[in-house]
Amino acid sequence: MRKYFALFLIVLMAVSVVSAAGVVSASHTKPAPAEPVPVKPATKTLSTPKLLSPAPGTVFNPGDIITLSWTPVKHATDYLVRFMLYAPDGAYHGSFYFIAPRTPIPITTSLNGYTYVWQVQALNRDTHGARARATSEWSDSWTFVA
Repeated sequence: MRKYFALFLIVLMAVSVVSAAGVVSASHTKPAPAEPVPVKPATKTLSTPKLLSPAPGTVFNPGDIITLSWTPVKHATDYLVRFMLYAPDGAYHGSFYFIAPRTPIPITTSLNGYTYVWQVQALNRDTHGARARATSEWSDSWTFVA
């Protein structure tokens, strides 16, 4: 009987140590964690830029300076400009992006007869403040040929 009582005490101490370590034993259960309080995410959107020039369908000569412009957006620190490029036969030749610090932005092209589809997205790349790391929706798409 003494052996069983000693074994019972050893098992009881082991269960207590394991329970104290955070492991659930058969004789003890942890309380369920509290439900997290839902937090509404901050609205981090900027106004969508409106394209101003070049007008849709404008045709340029290779090497011409083309001025891209759009409406400035309050709280925007930069603008992401996206181009989709199509060959004269209509074949898609890829997309490319660049960051513009302001509007208007002058660019030049060297491809003859290619169609450029372009859009702009406003960005706020600040790390502090109510509009930090905010973006806008993409603007409408316009085209020009160069």
